[in-house]
Amino acid sequence: IRAILPLIALSSYWGPLHTQRIYDVAFSPDGKFIASSSGDQTIRLWHIESGADGVSLVGHTDHVTSIVFTPNGRRLLSASRDKTIKVWELERGLEVLTLRDHSRSVNDIELSEDGSQLVSVSDDDSLKLWNARPLGIP
Repeated sequence: IRAILPLIALSSYWGPLHTQRIYDVAFSPDGKFIASSSGDQTIRLWHIESGADGVSLVGHTDHVTSIVFTPNGRRLLSASRDKTIKVWELERGLEVLTLRDHSRSVNDIELSEDGSQLVSVSDDDSLKLWNARPLGIP
């Protein structure tokens, strides 16, 4: 059985999302927001119901390759070709932490379901498993 859902093209519904290629998207845990990351070095949050542009997160110095929300939805993590992983506090749109343990582009990140562990993979041929609790990631 195939369900047919009404589709909305975000770029035409909400206007241009980014000025360069979009690398990743993620739903907030409460389902109210979509975050997108791009080659334009930004992360943007969008309110799903209204299409309103929420917070724009600026701080990476190269393409933002991967994003993930924390389980409580208060923070977002981002990975970049600038060799860093950043932790963002979403209510104020502030960068609260930068991890610099990779020597090349960080290609992907993921949090465990409870948010206690972070995994990152990089062009430096490494996979790193982080204890996320001491990093202040709920």
